[in-house]
Amino acid sequence: MKEAMKSWLESMEILPAVKWMRRASVVGFIAALLNIAAPIASLGGEDFIPVGWLVFCLIDGMLLTLFSIGAWKQNRLACTGLVLYYVLVKGLMTILGFGNSNPGAIMLIFVCAFVFLMGWRGSISFYKLTHPEYPE
Repeated sequence: MKEAMKSWLESMEILPAVKWMRRASVVGFIAALLNIAAPIASLGGEDFIPVGWLVFCLIDGMLLTLFSIGAWKQNRLACTGLVLYYVLVKGLMTILGFGNSNPGAIMLIFVCAFVFLMGWRGSISFYKLTHPEYPE
């Protein structure tokens, strides 16, 4: 199982790997923008939003932005952090009831997680192709 997972992660060619990393960074920037803009846009409504929730959304957006910048620069660690952070935070928020339970929002979470997973796969393949173990 471990070898099958490793071969799947490293099986991408260099151009698709770079494209998936770029896509993951763009989707990360969009997710960060939505995480910051949505609570700010709802400030004028009748429902009160606690300050702690706004601070969490700001920190969440900043972390997604930092990971997305690293993914844009083709950093393997940033792509790993992007997929792990997004899946853990969004998964926990949805399970605990703090996230948006709208089916469209849940589908958007799955689409973003898939793009981040493919970006992570691309970063591993890119690293494997550009850093050979035994250069000739």
